[in-house]
Amino acid sequence: MRRLILLVLCGFISYKAAGTGYPFPAGSRSVGMGNTSVTGTDLWSVVNNISGLAGLQAPACGIYYASYFGIKSLNKYNAAVAIPYRQLWTGINISRYGDENYNESFLGLGLAHKIRNVSLGLKADLFQLQITEEKNIHKVLISFGGQAELSKELSFGAYIYNMSQAKVRKDLEERLPTIMKLGILWKPSSKIVLSAETEKEIRYSINWKAGLEYTPVKGFRIWTGINTFPSRVFFGAGIRKYNFEIAYAAGTMSKAGSTHHLNLNYFFR
Repeated sequence: MRRLILLVLCGFISYKAAGTGYPFPAGSRSVGMGNTSVTGTDLWSVVNNISGLAGLQAPACGIYYASYFGIKSLNKYNAAVAIPYRQLWTGINISRYGDENYNESFLGLGLAHKIRNVSLGLKADLFQLQITEEKNIHKVLISFGGQAELSKELSFGAYIYNMSQAKVRKDLEERLPTIMKLGILWKPSSKIVLSAETEKEIRYSINWKAGLEYTPVKGFRIWTGINTFPSRVFFGAGIRKYNFEIAYAAGTMSKAGSTHHLNLNYFFR
């Protein structure tokens, strides 16, 4: 029992330090913009805010890899697909974090629908926690999100992850995180996107985030962003050519080191 509690606590400490062990953020664009993901409308909205899938223009699939501080056991792997049926978008993702001694996996299924300028989404994640010499733990986590286009230049997003506040195990008081995110996105020009977001995990201080996207030429984007809790700086870039998109982002945190994020997306038309 003591081993289980210690390993679970280590997982949550790693989350606050590096963002590992949890399904989001995912996608190099979101990371490069300081993890401001609640207003995003790309493939990785299936992880970051399911309602954003309704803003996609074509079916898509992708893979995502994240490396934290050069520690192999903290690596994160993610795959996602988004498919429309009439006005309803379906998103599926699988992710894994950890090693043979301690690992967490997610299998997620979500639906998103857009009505005029408002998008709504609902998602269920099957969470598995596997620890050596302990029985596997399985939980279903429910999340809900929304986005609203206030104008062509301004949009708003909100997301709540794990609304049911599921416990790691019935005999443990430790709960899986319940996280609430609110954010805005502003497009002052065709080449610049600015985003700001606040994230609150019910047990920790508020994390304020801000990001910038600059598109110097069509198909090439540059990102940068910052966080306050913990204090971090991010940057990245992405290229889209024909049906493919490849993107890279990195983050730095004083004393802890750097993180690296890479994703490859494919659009079916």
